[in-house]
Amino acid sequence: MARSAHYSPLIRAIPYRDRLVKLLNLLASGQQTGIQWVATISGQEPKRRVYDQLRKDNAEGVVFKQIGAPHSPGRPNSGSSQFKFKFVETASVAISAINAKRSVQMAVWENAKLVPCGNVTIPADQPIPQVGDTAEVRYLYAHLASGSLFQPVYLGVRDDIMCVECSRAQLKFRREPEEVAA
Repeated sequence: MARSAHYSPLIRAIPYRDRLVKLLNLLASGQQTGIQWVATISGQEPKRRVYDQLRKDNAEGVVFKQIGAPHSPGRPNSGSSQFKFKFVETASVAISAINAKRSVQMAVWENAKLVPCGNVTIPADQPIPQVGDTAEVRYLYAHLASGSLFQPVYLGVRDDIMCVECSRAQLKFRREPEEVAA
Protein backbone atom coordinates (compact mmCIF):
# COMPACT_ATOMS: atom_id res chain seq x y z
CA MET A 1 0.00 0.00 0.00
CA ALA A 2 1.45 3.38 -1.00
CA ARG A 3 1.79 5.97 1.70
CA SER A 4 0.24 9.41 1.39
CA ALA A 5 2.53 12.39 0.97
CA HIS A 6 1.13 13.61 4.31
CA TYR A 7 2.12 10.44 6.18
CA SER A 8 5.06 10.48 8.51
CA PRO A 9 5.94 7.84 11.09
CA LEU A 10 6.78 10.70 13.45
CA ILE A 11 3.37 12.40 13.16
CA ARG A 12 2.33 11.02 16.56
CA ALA A 13 5.21 12.87 18.22
CA ILE A 14 4.16 16.35 17.11
CA PRO A 15 1.75 18.48 19.19
CA TYR A 16 -1.98 18.17 18.63
CA ARG A 17 -2.33 21.68 17.20
CA ASP A 18 0.18 20.80 14.44
CA ARG A 19 -1.47 17.41 13.77
CA LEU A 20 -4.80 19.26 13.53
CA VAL A 21 -3.46 21.53 10.78
CA LYS A 22 -2.23 18.49 8.84
CA LEU A 23 -5.62 16.79 9.28
CA LEU A 24 -7.52 19.88 8.08
CA ASN A 25 -5.29 20.08 5.00
CA LEU A 26 -5.89 16.38 4.28
CA LEU A 27 -9.68 16.76 4.66
CA ALA A 28 -9.73 19.90 2.49
CA SER A 29 -7.80 18.09 -0.26
CA GLY A 30 -10.64 15.57 -0.69
CA GLN A 31 -8.20 12.63 -0.53
CA GLN A 32 -9.85 11.22 2.61
CA THR A 33 -13.59 10.59 2.87
CA GLY A 34 -13.65 8.06 5.73
CA ILE A 35 -12.76 10.52 8.48
CA GLN A 36 -15.52 12.32 10.36
CA TRP A 37 -14.62 15.81 11.53
CA VAL A 38 -15.08 16.63 15.22
CA ALA A 39 -14.64 20.26 16.20
CA THR A 40 -11.79 21.35 18.46
CA ILE A 41 -12.99 23.79 21.11
CA SER A 42 -10.61 26.16 22.88
CA GLY A 43 -11.24 28.43 25.84
CA GLN A 44 -13.00 27.77 29.12
CA GLU A 45 -16.36 29.38 28.31
CA PRO A 46 -16.78 27.82 24.82
CA LYS A 47 -15.87 24.43 26.31
CA ARG A 48 -18.53 24.86 29.01
CA ARG A 49 -21.18 25.69 26.39
CA VAL A 50 -20.28 22.67 24.23
CA TYR A 51 -20.12 20.41 27.31
CA ASP A 52 -23.59 21.57 28.42
CA GLN A 53 -24.98 21.09 24.89
CA LEU A 54 -23.51 17.59 24.63
CA ARG A 55 -25.10 16.67 27.98
CA LYS A 56 -28.44 18.07 26.80
CA ASP A 57 -28.17 16.11 23.53
CA ASN A 58 -27.53 12.81 25.40
CA ALA A 59 -24.06 12.47 23.88
CA GLU A 60 -21.80 9.67 25.11
CA GLY A 61 -19.18 11.98 26.56
CA VAL A 62 -16.28 14.27 25.80
CA VAL A 63 -12.48 14.05 25.68
CA PHE A 64 -10.33 16.92 26.92
CA LYS A 65 -6.78 17.03 25.54
CA GLN A 66 -3.81 19.30 26.06
CA ILE A 67 -3.36 21.10 22.75
CA GLY A 68 0.43 20.89 22.83
CA ALA A 69 0.64 17.20 23.70
CA PRO A 70 1.88 14.47 21.36
CA HIS A 71 -0.42 11.59 20.43
CA SER A 72 -0.45 8.79 22.98
CA PRO A 73 -1.98 5.52 21.72
CA GLY A 74 -4.28 3.45 23.89
CA ARG A 75 -6.63 4.54 26.61
CA PRO A 76 -5.85 7.65 28.61
CA ASN A 77 -5.00 7.09 32.25
CA SER A 78 -4.35 9.32 35.21
CA GLY A 79 -1.58 11.81 34.62
CA SER A 80 -2.12 11.62 30.87
CA SER A 81 -2.40 14.59 28.52
CA GLN A 82 -6.02 13.65 27.82
CA PHE A 83 -9.09 13.06 29.96
CA LYS A 84 -12.13 11.06 28.82
CA PHE A 85 -15.36 12.01 30.57
CA LYS A 86 -18.31 9.68 29.92
CA PHE A 87 -21.84 11.00 30.53
CA VAL A 88 -22.99 8.02 32.58
CA GLU A 89 -26.36 7.59 34.26
CA THR A 90 -27.69 5.27 36.93
CA ALA A 91 -30.88 3.24 36.93
CA SER A 92 -32.73 0.93 39.26
CA VAL A 93 -33.46 -2.39 37.59
CA ALA A 94 -35.26 -5.59 38.54
CA ILE A 95 -33.23 -8.78 38.54
CA SER A 96 -35.19 -11.17 36.32
CA ALA A 97 -32.77 -14.12 35.96
CA ILE A 98 -29.44 -15.40 37.16
CA ASN A 99 -27.03 -16.33 34.38
CA ALA A 100 -23.81 -18.34 34.39
CA LYS A 101 -20.46 -16.85 35.39
CA ARG A 102 -21.59 -14.18 37.90
CA SER A 103 -24.02 -12.44 35.56
CA VAL A 104 -27.69 -11.52 35.97
CA GLN A 105 -30.41 -10.42 33.59
CA MET A 106 -31.88 -6.97 34.20
CA ALA A 107 -35.42 -5.84 33.41
CA VAL A 108 -37.62 -2.77 33.75
CA TRP A 109 -41.37 -2.29 33.79
CA GLU A 110 -43.17 -0.93 30.74
CA ASN A 111 -46.96 -1.02 30.23
CA ALA A 112 -47.43 -3.33 33.23
CA LYS A 113 -44.97 -5.82 31.73
CA LEU A 114 -41.40 -6.67 32.75
CA VAL A 115 -39.10 -6.22 29.73
CA PRO A 116 -35.42 -7.26 29.59
CA CYS A 117 -32.77 -4.54 29.40
CA GLY A 118 -29.60 -6.62 29.17
CA ASN A 119 -27.20 -8.41 31.46
CA VAL A 120 -24.66 -7.19 33.98
CA THR A 121 -21.69 -8.91 35.58
CA ILE A 122 -21.59 -9.05 39.36
CA PRO A 123 -18.13 -8.20 40.79
CA ALA A 124 -16.39 -11.01 42.66
CA ASP A 125 -16.48 -9.05 45.95
CA GLN A 126 -20.29 -8.72 45.88
CA PRO A 127 -22.97 -11.37 46.49
CA ILE A 128 -25.11 -12.33 43.51
CA PRO A 129 -28.57 -10.73 43.85
CA GLN A 130 -31.69 -12.87 43.74
CA VAL A 131 -34.47 -12.86 41.16
CA GLY A 132 -36.92 -10.15 42.23
CA ASP A 133 -34.26 -7.98 43.86
CA THR A 134 -33.81 -4.37 42.82
CA ALA A 135 -30.29 -3.39 41.80
CA GLU A 136 -28.62 -0.11 40.94
CA VAL A 137 -26.49 0.00 37.78
CA ARG A 138 -24.42 2.66 36.09
CA TYR A 139 -24.58 2.72 32.28
CA LEU A 140 -23.69 4.90 29.31
CA TYR A 141 -27.05 4.80 27.50
CA ALA A 142 -29.92 2.49 26.56
CA HIS A 143 -30.49 1.32 22.99
CA LEU A 144 -33.88 2.60 21.80
CA ALA A 145 -34.86 -0.49 19.79
CA SER A 146 -33.88 -3.19 22.31
CA GLY A 147 -33.87 -1.23 25.56
CA SER A 148 -30.56 -2.89 26.49
CA LEU A 149 -28.18 -0.88 28.64
CA PHE A 150 -24.78 -0.18 27.10
CA GLN A 151 -21.74 -0.71 29.37
CA PRO A 152 -23.71 -1.51 32.54
CA VAL A 153 -21.79 -1.66 35.81
CA TYR A 154 -23.36 -3.29 38.85
CA LEU A 155 -23.41 -1.00 41.90
CA GLY A 156 -25.36 -3.12 44.37
CA VAL A 157 -28.77 -4.17 45.66
CA ARG A 158 -31.29 -1.49 46.62
CA ASP A 159 -33.56 -2.27 49.53
CA ASP A 160 -35.23 1.15 49.59
CA ILE A 161 -37.41 0.61 46.49
CA MET A 162 -39.39 -2.30 45.14
CA CYS A 163 -38.67 -3.83 41.74
CA VAL A 164 -42.11 -2.74 40.46
CA GLU A 165 -40.82 0.85 40.66
CA CYS A 166 -38.09 0.15 38.07
CA SER A 167 -39.64 1.71 34.98
CA ARG A 168 -38.33 2.09 31.44
CA ALA A 169 -39.12 5.82 31.68
CA GLN A 170 -36.04 6.36 33.89
CA LEU A 171 -33.61 5.29 31.15
CA LYS A 172 -31.49 7.64 29.01
CA PHE A 173 -31.68 6.51 25.40
CA ARG A 174 -29.02 6.96 22.76
CA ARG A 175 -29.89 9.27 19.91
CA GLU A 176 -30.30 7.28 16.74
CA PRO A 177 -28.02 8.20 13.78
CA GLU A 178 -30.91 9.64 11.77
CA GLU A 179 -31.79 11.92 14.72
CA VAL A 180 -28.20 13.21 14.87
CA ALA A 181 -28.17 14.05 11.14
CA ALA A 182 -31.50 15.89 11.28
